[in-house]
Amino acid sequence: MLRILALEQLVNVATGSVGYLLSMTGHERLLRNNVLAAAVVALDGALVLIPAFGLIGTAVATATGIAIQNLLCVWQVRRVLGFKMMLLTLVFSLILVLTSWPGSSASLGGVDLSLYREPSYPKPRRGGHGELLERLYLI
Repeated sequence: MLRILALEQLVNVATGSVGYLLSMTGHERLLRNNVLAAAVVALDGALVLIPAFGLIGTAVATATGIAIQNLLCVWQVRRVLGFKMMLLTLVFSLILVLTSWPGSSASLGGVDLSLYREPSYPKPRRGGHGELLERLYLI
């Protein structure tokens, strides 16, 4: 289920803030229509998929609705405003996701792109306030 929602978030990140862009450029009606169309798709998908697949069906219906909304907004931003938004952000998002997957030690051009790092705490001094620092850092 989380993988389905993660893929949906990848589409969300790849499309960018196209909903805000439509709203801020005076095309609120287009955004409203996109949200309504996505809601209809998500609700219909939920009615069909939840009885058959349960929680997985919920994730698929939700992911489909949000992806439909974002892809409609991308199409309308390109058609109405003339911006080509998705290709560059999709490529960048895929590189970021693939190189920062937990457990991978991937790097790009010698630069470590992993998002997860073990926290490093300074070692407490011995003597003086050492015991207090040990308690604070839980060492």
